[in-house]
Amino acid sequence: IIMLEKLSKPLKDYFEENVVDKLVDGIIEIVKQGPNDPIDFLAEYLFKRSLEIKNPLPEVRNFE
Repeated sequence: IIMLEKLSKPLKDYFEENVVDKLVDGIIEIVKQGPNDPIDFLAEYLFKRSLEIKNPLPEVRNFE
């Protein structure tokens, strides 16, 4: 399990830094603005915020 945690850390860090924060911010904006179509609003919000991501996805290895 420790080896799996070590190998998954770069991907976990990437998601925490680039996905989770932006997703939470988008949900907060939905609550504030109350759009008619919250799914479409969130999709557009995340697309716009995705342009801010500078980190490439970490290397993901296929361990079979």
